[in-house]
Parts: sequence; structure tokens; C-alpha cells
Amino acid sequence: METFVVVKKPGEAAVLVEAPPKLDLEFLKVHIGGYIEVFPKRGYISETLDAVTIFMDEEGALSGLPDNVAFPIATVVGPILACLTDEEGDDHGLCREHAEAVARALDHYAVGPKQPN
Repeated sequence: METFVVVKKPGEAAVLVEAPPKLDLEFLKVHIGGYIEVFPKRGYISETLDAVTIFMDEEGALSGLPDNVAFPIATVVGPILACLTDEEGDDHGLCREHAEAVARALDHYAVGPKQPN
């Protein structure tokens, strides 16, 4: 079964990227760059996004990366990647239907104009 992560870059629509069976640091760095950090969901964003793990560049703001998404609890800068995390803490892709729903949700919170890919 194909699985996908969702990658959202500033000023672009979220895209589905085929995921390897288990995500590793190198895969995350290819899509996010910098030091990898989990977005701290301290509050409710949306049911769709609360069900996934969102990775971002830990030093994105310090590096001057552009705004990407403005959630009710914080604005995230630079590229982000959304995936599933299992009970053991391993990160995995999403089924196509779930990934498409996550992409729509991320685009809903996008900052600025969305450019075609």
C-alpha cells in the first residue's frame, strides 16, 4: 500500500510525497532542512491536524525563513512535513485519503498566496 507524507512550503500548495516504509532523519532533512523539531501542538488546531505529527525547522525563525502557516496557536515558518507517529514513536506515511485531507487543512492555514507547484 502506498503511503504519503504531506510537505507544505511557504507560498506553495501542500503536496503529497511518497513515503518510505519508515521515516528517518535524512528523509526529514531533505524536505525540511536545518534542525528538525516537532511542532508543539499545545492546543486544538483541527481534528485533521491533531491526528498527525508536524515537523518543522527548529531554527527557521532565527534563519529568517518566510511564514508558511498561521495556526490559531502559532505561525510556523519554513517548510513543514506532516506524517503519522505510532505508539512506539516511529514515523510513517499516511494513506492517500488521509494525506489529501491533511494537505487541504494545511492549505487552509497557509499564509500569503498559494502558487501552483
